[in-house]
Amino acid sequence: MPKLTREQRSVGLDEVEAVLMAGKWSRQAQRQLAKRHGVTRRTIQAWRARVEAQWRDAIKTAAIEDERAGWLARVRLGQNIALQRGELRTYTNLLSIESRVLGIESPHRLHLSGGIDVTARPERHLSDEELDAEIARMERERAGKVIELREVSGGRHEPVE
Repeated sequence: MPKLTREQRSVGLDEVEAVLMAGKWSRQAQRQLAKRHGVTRRTIQAWRARVEAQWRDAIKTAAIEDERAGWLARVRLGQNIALQRGELRTYTNLLSIESRVLGIESPHRLHLSGGIDVTARPERHLSDEELDAEIARMERERAGKVIELREVSGGRHEPVE
């Protein structure tokens, strides 16, 4: 195969990026790209790796806000192109990606300020017997058997019959 010029490689890289952005990366797309540019599928895969490396490098060198704005512009451009071509699946895929990245689909986060007062004391602590009785009552409720308890001398509790 003849060696490609810099311009031919640049066009090929742009097409690979367009296919990736459209979400149409497949073996068939790789074969078509390889045939169109007169290269092997392995070369197309290398171009994909190069495009992805360029994306990673762009993120490292650019301010994150600038990169996000540029990325969002590219996604929206892809959405417009997909709509113009009538490629609704590509459009909805890009729309879904955009909404996830922008946080529209993400769960809402609630930020609470304040703290816990660890010096606060409850009015009264349960004794071991009271705690055991309460646990037993809860277990009986789960089993469908509710037994009422009453307080007896010394803060102890016993079932009411």
